[in-house]
Amino acid sequence: MRTPAAVLRHRSKRERGSALAESAIVMGLLALLVFGVIQYALDEHAEQAAQSAASLALATARAQNGTAGQGQTAAQQLLTSLTGAIHDTSVTVDRTASEVTVHVTGHVDTLLGLTQTITASAAGPVERFEPDALGLGQPDTRHPDVARHGIRT
Repeated sequence: MRTPAAVLRHRSKRERGSALAESAIVMGLLALLVFGVIQYALDEHAEQAAQSAASLALATARAQNGTAGQGQTAAQQLLTSLTGAIHDTSVTVDRTASEVTVHVTGHVDTLLGLTQTITASAAGPVERFEPDALGLGQPDTRHPDVARHGIRT
């Protein structure tokens, strides 16, 4: 009958070098996980940059006196100030009488040297000023508060 120490000695001779192979596999998987997390963060940062540019372009172009060109310029200025996040960007702003649509496209480099395309879109109605939309243009002289406080029309 063998003692436990003898079993361990016998097993260690058979599996010589297995710890190195196991360590190489584990370290490789750990490196893959770390690079995956870094790549995910880079992609999310680029998507945030594209979405921020689309939102800014929408807010600028949908203003009452805004234009598609103003929205496009604002988005491009924001994207150039965010150097490194996203490159080769393209901003298209379409403004009709009632709606504004913005599309931002750009590229982000991966850690493996590949390029990934990032897109973001935003849309919304054009702001319009309607002075009497709530019926506040002229006070109603028949209302008792108007007569009591002496408000003239």
